[in-house]
Amino acid sequence: MNDKRGQFYLVAAMIIIAVIMGIFGVTNYIKKSNSAGSLDNLKEKLDIEISKNMEYAFEKGLTSEEMDTMWESFTEIEINNSDSKTNILFLFGNDNSTTAKGIQRDESGETGKVLP
Repeated sequence: MNDKRGQFYLVAAMIIIAVIMGIFGVTNYIKKSNSAGSLDNLKEKLDIEISKNMEYAFEKGLTSEEMDTMWESFTEIEINNSDSKTNILFLFGNDNSTTAKGIQRDESGETGKVLP
């Protein structure tokens, strides 16, 4: 009979530990975040993407023309994937030339000016 009592306490302890771990797991999982289209989220995302593009360009030893093409593609993708209320302007280039690419939208989200 003592063996059964020990098993009961062992199972009860395991259940209590599982419940406590579950509560802490849910508490750690729930984090308040800013709205999906916030400027901070966009900045963080762009910081990561730009640094990865720079690493790629340096690892591959891209020429100036290849880098311009890469940045053109990057800006097109980011502009097309941006929030409908976000105005974006990208400036990139080197000592000899600078390119501006972006989009400006009005309050309703309608596309206004698109820079080449």
